[in-house]
Amino acid sequence: MILCNNYNMGKIYTKINSMVGKMKAKLLKLCATFLCVLLCSCGVNLEQKDVEVSDVEYGSLSINKAIDNKALWAEDLVFASVYVTGTGIDYEISQTVGISNGKGSFEFEKVPVGKNRVVTVKALNKYKAEVFNVVIRNIVDIEPGQTSYVTVDWASTALGTVFSKLHDAKVDLATVSKSEIENVIDSSVHSSLINTDAIFTDYKAGSLKAKSNYVMQAATLSFACDKDEYTVQVCDPISKVMDASSGSATVTNVAPGTWNVYLLDSDKKIVQQKLVQLQMDKLKL
Repeated sequence: MILCNNYNMGKIYTKINSMVGKMKAKLLKLCATFLCVLLCSCGVNLEQKDVEVSDVEYGSLSINKAIDNKALWAEDLVFASVYVTGTGIDYEISQTVGISNGKGSFEFEKVPVGKNRVVTVKALNKYKAEVFNVVIRNIVDIEPGQTSYVTVDWASTALGTVFSKLHDAKVDLATVSKSEIENVIDSSVHSSLINTDAIFTDYKAGSLKAKSNYVMQAATLSFACDKDEYTVQVCDPISKVMDASSGSATVTNVAPGTWNVYLLDSDKKIVQQKLVQLQMDKLKL
């Protein structure tokens, strides 16, 4: 990753306007490697493109694929939306792309230069509605005239989510220390078990604690059904598909949050579906 200087929109416009008729605007390019571990066989692939600039400096985003085989339901991922946000960006930068077998490609142009830009990818179903909690993030610095690379996957999501919350709270992201936030995130724990709300609150209050204070306990789901050959699948990023036994099943190590829960028959067809909110304690359906 290339560290970048803070982007000042006013100064750039002044500089560009003074150079009109004398030279072309500087060509910028941003390539972001995006390991999109949204679900099994999930990923998006973005080809690098050059952007010709007329009156302000921009970059172009490049996103590549990765594969993960957790319990997330692959058929739910039909589209993916990508967003770039950050201090000084006062308009929406986003695109939606179709996904085939968990893979796709698209081009992302006009990303303004700046520090701690937040890159967000959301999984969408065939109706282009968000798949609950299937969101991954990271941050990246973009410097004029250079190519920047960023990896975005589940491992980077806690960091990206804290910065996203700070941005929503109107905090100038250029003033936020990346290392200060990273130091309170336990990298040995899945990002979905990091309490990003607590990190955000404590950072705002100037009272960050040891990283162990921000690790959440996984949830457990008990599921009752009437046939032994059924399996139960919670569509979170860390649990495993479990077989039903004697009319019931228990799924452990579930990320706290709101997830789709599927009951599957022996042909892996969905026979029942329910949206369930799981907290850090045992929940029965």
